[in-house]
Amino acid sequence: MCAGRSFNYGASGITQQTGRLLYFTQTRQASRKIAELLVARDLERNYMKDEILELYINMIFYGRGFYGIYEASHGFFGVHPRELNFEQATFLAGVPNAPSIFSVNEELGEQRRMQVVRAVERRAPQ
Repeated sequence: MCAGRSFNYGASGITQQTGRLLYFTQTRQASRKIAELLVARDLERNYMKDEILELYINMIFYGRGFYGIYEASHGFFGVHPRELNFEQATFLAGVPNAPSIFSVNEELGEQRRMQVVRAVERRAPQ
């Protein structure tokens, strides 16, 4: 997590993952982590959290060959991202955690979707 302000996701924040997607190859090097942190810091200085999240969801892999929310919403459900219903949106929110599993295994995909639903419910204002 960078400067305590990035979105948490796995071992690194969404900001750091966005920087990785924008500027780095898949090759892993020990020195790259420092570069990723510097890029994340720069992203946080120049973009709002919502903008970073938008960049991220428009680039990540959703499985089945779909990259970005536009391809994923059309590929999985045949609709524009704005037309996703709650069930569809929560499914797509959970898929990037393990796209090769959740996008192809219906039962596991539904279990992951329900985890997302529970997380949304916990954060909803009472």
